[in-house]
Amino acid sequence: MLSSPHGHSLLSPRQSTLTAGNRSRALLRLVLELAIVVAVVSLASANIYVRATWTEMEDGVLWGVEGGEVVAREVAPGTPAARAGVAPGFGFG
Repeated sequence: MLSSPHGHSLLSPRQSTLTAGNRSRALLRLVLELAIVVAVVSLASANIYVRATWTEMEDGVLWGVEGGEVVAREVAPGTPAARAGVAPGFGFG
């Protein structure tokens, strides 16, 4: 408690004491704020991990649209598409 050099309290009795309800609310607010910070930091860490380990799936085909049909324009050698027999001109539609 704050006091003057003469030993008198600088705070009124109402200001110097926290009720149990006020303490409980303050503690609850602190815990909730801490939980939010932990959640945000966890999500940020997960986002960084996903971005660092992300790989885009590649089938080895450059697809295009010709006459309302999806057609393989180019097929890279040694790719899953080439091993499956997809060749330029192969189409879906």
